[in-house]
Amino acid sequence: MTVVAIAAAALGVPAAVSATSAAWQGDIDTTVAASAGAWAPADTVVQAGNGQTSINSISWQLDDDDGEGFCATTTITGVSDTPQPWELTADLSKPPFNGISFENGDVYYQGSAQVTIKAENATTLDITGVSQAGQPYNAAYNNALITSSQTLPVTICTEQAPVPAVAAASDYDASVSDPVTTQSGDELQVCETLTVTGLVTDTVDDPFYYGWTADLDLRPAKQIVDAEGYRLDSISWSPYWPSQGDDYFFTTAQPSGDNKTVQDDYTITSGRQTVLRGTGSTALTACLAAYPQ
Repeated sequence: MTVVAIAAAALGVPAAVSATSAAWQGDIDTTVAASAGAWAPADTVVQAGNGQTSINSISWQLDDDDGEGFCATTTITGVSDTPQPWELTADLSKPPFNGISFENGDVYYQGSAQVTIKAENATTLDITGVSQAGQPYNAAYNNALITSSQTLPVTICTEQAPVPAVAAASDYDASVSDPVTTQSGDELQVCETLTVTGLVTDTVDDPFYYGWTADLDLRPAKQIVDAEGYRLDSISWSPYWPSQGDDYFFTTAQPSGDNKTVQDDYTITSGRQTVLRGTGSTALTACLAAYPQ
């Protein structure tokens, strides 16, 4: 689990344009500050929904594997000595929600503070407190109204975020190795490896997983098979095979279910297990098996 905390400076800066800073906790420990109005992706997902709500900080708890499950803890205060209703909104169209639907209750609250989560529209969640008529303020179960002297951590989570969409081409780099040839008995194997490396260096302001797409041209490998006078038999993949009917590993634009049919090139799109975060990388190897004519 990776934790990313984004803190809003309260001095003289409205909640909607608060100055922000962020810190990694865990494997990476760094801090970066952004001036008011210079919003990065992580700043725009959960925001104050009304003028009575001030955001102190947002902490993202991200799965280290693939980002399918995560939580966001937003710590808020009121802006007045008089109790006022607070409100937050979450944009489901943006990472790390990745277009998740709220229809099936896929987003829920967690922690001691009970909240009400409703769909304002297809892409926006509205988050407010809960009220117990006639009872004094209680951060757990009577928290609909808040003052400037009270703080409230609001945590929302999901375990079913869709696979991240393909990012801008400038966010990653793809390269294909020269063919590598091995001989085992009568079998000639010629392999090419596609390596995709992330180029997102600021993982504080942009900590979320993202997808990629790249071409794997196998014509150089096929040319070696032909030059050796061998008969192309099949293709294999490592460490993953293309996903069939889902996007768990990776998908190809061309049919890939028949390993006896070898395309000249494959357009590959990341799946759940091959998405990137920051400057991480992933590699896929395609090997052609050939035998004497």
